[in-house]
This record gives sequence, C-alpha cells and structure tokens, in this order.
Amino acid sequence: MRDKERGSVSPVFILILMVVMLLLGAFLDREWLNYKIHLADNIADFAAESGARTAEVWAEIRVTKYQYWFVPVTVCVDEKCTVTSIRMDFQSTTETKVVTDKDAEIRRNWPALAECGSNAEAPNWKCTSAEKVRQWVEYPASTKDLAEGVFRANWRDQSLARWTHLEATPRADRGLVDVEVTLEIRSVTGLVGWRHTLTRTGSAASRIEPLELTLP
Repeated sequence: MRDKERGSVSPVFILILMVVMLLLGAFLDREWLNYKIHLADNIADFAAESGARTAEVWAEIRVTKYQYWFVPVTVCVDEKCTVTSIRMDFQSTTETKVVTDKDAEIRRNWPALAECGSNAEAPNWKCTSAEKVRQWVEYPASTKDLAEGVFRANWRDQSLARWTHLEATPRADRGLVDVEVTLEIRSVTGLVGWRHTLTRTGSAASRIEPLELTLP
C-alpha cells in the first residue's frame, strides 16, 4: 500500500515542477524583455541628447536707434536782411533695424551688428531699444550621423536581442532630435519561444537660453 502511495506522488510532483519552471521561465523572459527595452530607451535618449547638443541657435532682434545733428540756418537780423546771422537748428531721426545672426554673436555684439551705440550725434547712432523677434535652432548635416553613431557605440547586439532599423531625425521646426530604433528580442529561456519586434523612440530638445538685451 505504501509503495502505491509513493508512486502516485511522482506525477503530481512532476506537474508542479513543470508549472514552477514555466512560471520561472515566464518571469525571466519578462524581466529580460523589460531590461532590453529599458536599455534601448536609455541609449536612444542619450543618442538623441548628443544630437540635440549639436544645434546652432539663431536669433532675430529688432533695434530702434536715434540720431541727431545741427543744420546752419541763415537768419535776418534787420527787416531788409542786410545783416544776417547763423543759427544752428536741431534735427533728429529714428530708424529700425532687424538683425539676424547666431545667438552667441547677438548676445556678444548686437549694438555693433545694428550699427549703433551710446553716442547719437551724427554720423553716429544711439540704440534706444532692442527686442527679441524670435529664436530658433538649426542642425548641421553631421547631427544625424552623430546621433546614430552614439547609439551604435553604446548598444551591443546579441543573438537574442538586436536592432534591425535605426534612424535619427533632426527636427529644426520643433527644436529636437528623434532617434528611432526597431528591436528584435527573443525569449531568453526558450521555454515558450516567443519573438517580439518593437520600435522605441528617444527624443531630446535643444536648449535655448532666454535672450536678454541690455542697452549700451
């Protein structure tokens, strides 16, 4: 009787063991998948940030400047104007100039770019106001190759996890760089034999500092 009871336990134990192994395999596969997705996300973000740092920031400003001068005017001293004198009449004008250049150059030297300073006596001009019109970024041709190269340098393909498509896209209109990668990831345990194809995107915006202009 005891021999029969011992024999009846074996199939149940094997079944429980199989269930435990399947659950353990599913857990390992899930953690493996999540790890690779998280790793790809981080590397794609890092690659996008590297590309975003190549941005060239440009600015456009509107400068108002003022100039004055004196004009000699002949004035009659007597009624018949036999005696005259010279009077200096004051005249002035204002002008608006739009300046477009790299942001760093605007910050460093905008009065000279607008051809004005602190002296308004002709032929000089005095800056009276300056305001930002807009700021934007432009990306050099090397941005795409740089971002993609950063991803390749930091990702290591494996037999169970590899990338099949990689593309970096600078978006100057939005001031950011996107890095899109398609991954093919397979089960690490092989118990189920699944294979996932996933597309992940990393994005990074180029930093634009607020533009403050101080009159000379």
